[in-house]
Formats: sequence, C-alpha cells, structure tokens
Amino acid sequence: MIGNQEAWEALYRNKDRVWGGTPPSLPKVLLGPRILELGCGDGKSLQLLFAPEREVIAVDWARSALFAGRVRYRSQKVTAQISWVQADAVYLPFRSGTFSAISLVHILGHLPAASRMPMVGEVMQALIPGGIIIFRDFGSGDMRSGRGETLEVGTCMRQPGILVHYFTENEVMELFEDWELLSLVPHRWSMRIRGKDYCREEVVGVFRKGIEI
Repeated sequence: MIGNQEAWEALYRNKDRVWGGTPPSLPKVLLGPRILELGCGDGKSLQLLFAPEREVIAVDWARSALFAGRVRYRSQKVTAQISWVQADAVYLPFRSGTFSAISLVHILGHLPAASRMPMVGEVMQALIPGGIIIFRDFGSGDMRSGRGETLEVGTCMRQPGILVHYFTENEVMELFEDWELLSLVPHRWSMRIRGKDYCREEVVGVFRKGIEI
C-alpha cells in the first residue's frame, strides 16, 4: 500500500494540476517497445516515454489521478499508444515478462519500508529478461528531508495520508541488489525561496534484470 488511498484520491480530485513544471530528462538508455510507468499520477513524466510504435501502460491506484492524466493528453498529439490502469503497485495485474522497461518515478518513496522490496519483486517479475528499470526518487540531502511527522528512518508524513521517504544511494543499491547496475547518481539543484537558496536532491538509477540462462 502507498500511504492512504483516499488521501491520493482527494489530492488529484481537488487540484487541476498536481505536478507542474517540466519533467527532468530520462537517462539515455534503450527502453524497448512496451513500457510500464508505476505511479503515473496526472501523467507529468509520461511524455518522456512516448515514441512511435511504442505502447505505454500508465498505472496508478487513484482513479482521480488517471482521470487527470487522460484529460492532460486528450488534446495532445501523442506518439505512443497509452493504456490507463488502476492498480496497487505492490500487486500488479500483469503476466510475467510483459514489459521491456518500467519507470519508477517518485513511487517507491511513497511506500513504507516493508512494502518497497515486495514491489521491487513485482517489478522484476513483470519485466522481460534484460529489461530496464528507471528509478528516480528524493534523496536524503533534499531540503525537505526530516520535515513533517517522522514515521520511519528517513520517512515523514508531509501531509495527511501521504508519506515521503528520502533515499540514500546505499538504500537504493540494497533494493536492487539482485539487478545489474547501469548507473546511480545524485541529481541536485538549487531552489530559491524568499531570497535564500535551498538544496533539492533526487537519486536517479538505471538497473537491468539479468538474462536467465
């Protein structure tokens, strides 16, 4: 489970656009023809996955998020086939070896520690051998780390029903210890608030599922 489902439903239901701005670019890696984005939200980062003759499956457990995503792309020319699926990312409704790549952008950080590894297991099962994972989530050096009600080490409740975990690079490596590491880097930038600069940080990783022999 990812926090409180009703909290996510309310978040997307009560805002025209939850996530604004331009999504950061994806690592340069071959993704293949069928891609799954887990925790797609209102579809902000989906556009990075579009390519001719590619199928993109967008999954979120909040029906209001999927509705917002459909509205976002309804009037746009999209160079990919999009399917919208409501599901819990810890219990994926897909057959083994369905996807060539899976995008995990700010989803594992909304899970409690006990649910992260089970979700990684679901992701591994859903990928083809040699399939790619793109991971992006907040890092422990982010300005918001430690703010809010502390639930677990590195995990805070920043608003009712929605938790956020701030990852160290070692934590990410442990989650994907059975995968081939292609890259793992911190992404940092500065945000100015009321004349003062603050550090924002994400951890960005690319992992590959081993090829079965």
